[in-house]
Amino acid sequence: MAAVFAAVSALAFAGAVALLLTSTSLPPETQAFRMLLASFAGPLGLSLAATALMHSTGRLSAPAALFTAVIAVPACALAGLSLSSIAVGFEEADLAQGNSWFGSASLLFVAAGWAAGTIFLLAPVNAVLRVRGTLFRQMALSALVAVPSAVVLGAMIMIGQFLNTIVAVVVLIVALRMGSGGTGSPADSGWTQNTASVGSSGPTAHAAADRHRMPAPRLAGRDRKAARTGALFGLVLGLACAAFALAGSEWTSFASDSTRAMNLGLGAGAVTAVWVVLAAGRILAPVVGKVIRWSVLLCCAALIMEAVAQLLGAGHPRQWPVTLVAASLMGCALVLPLGRLLPGGRSLRIFGVAFMAVAGIWPGLMLVAAAGFLSPVVAAVILVLMGVRKRARPEPGHHLSGRPGTLGPGNAVQ
Repeated sequence: MAAVFAAVSALAFAGAVALLLTSTSLPPETQAFRMLLASFAGPLGLSLAATALMHSTGRLSAPAALFTAVIAVPACALAGLSLSSIAVGFEEADLAQGNSWFGSASLLFVAAGWAAGTIFLLAPVNAVLRVRGTLFRQMALSALVAVPSAVVLGAMIMIGQFLNTIVAVVVLIVALRMGSGGTGSPADSGWTQNTASVGSSGPTAHAAADRHRMPAPRLAGRDRKAARTGALFGLVLGLACAAFALAGSEWTSFASDSTRAMNLGLGAGAVTAVWVVLAAGRILAPVVGKVIRWSVLLCCAALIMEAVAQLLGAGHPRQWPVTLVAASLMGCALVLPLGRLLPGGRSLRIFGVAFMAVAGIWPGLMLVAAAGFLSPVVAAVILVLMGVRKRARPEPGHHLSGRPGTLGPGNAVQ
């Protein structure tokens, strides 16, 4: 049930995000449907999924879970009515035609939604806090936390469509992993055996611990050199592109104004960021696996598309659609390595990655838009980390150097 509700919530939020990003090319009537998805269907599905998860883990009893699920319906409905009333009120104020009863009742809907949200959170907050004592004390202390929490949740419903999509996808992953036994007992994951080996003493225990210890992934010399070179190119060229984006209009007549200089600088910076992405891909390959190649490919394609969007210039009718394509590619690149966290077969993993990719459009949009400024920072971090690891790596044969306490020939007597 938690997985079904979370999937419905993710679909609703994803649909609302898609309608929001394409609102300029859609009829105005679609905004009402978007608001229904974002302020009622999505929050209701997420609330029911969280309630089912808390009940399945034993934090909420059956009566408390049923009460919470029932209250979730009017709470989400009032939240949706509040958002709709506020939107109608602003629209009527812009038209200067006077407010209708629905547009004037925003405060009433917000107060009723706040009260319903507080009642909805009483049982979950009490389960998390584990308040002891009389029923009155439990409700009083839970209400102290539920009242401000209801305000936060209401604000997230109103302005957090992108974030809510990510939260719904995370809840979906948790529900799927719990349903498939992904959070099984310690014995299933080998924890008992490892703990017993480490907890005992003697050479046998240390040998068993060494067998269970995973070797740390290391970069080959060629990959390390390629990553360092890519990061260095990205740092130098990225700083130059960022400087041109900020002040290029004062240096040359090629950029007619500061806006055009910003577009050209960010476009060139997006292309330069490809070097940094390739360097990061070299570093992450031993940790993430071969799937990082596809993430790097998608990320580079997103940066090229963003460069095209910037070169089109501000106000161009195709700039925003091209930027959306770049954000979608970047979102896929971000979530593709997370597919191995999903349980089940290939079809379920593809389905889950598709959900996460939709949720990743918003962070993808932020990344591609600021790639020209972020790539020098990331390149500098890569160079610093690689320098630190190089100094910290022990020299070959260091354990046979004959120093005190080692097993070198000079200390054989010791």
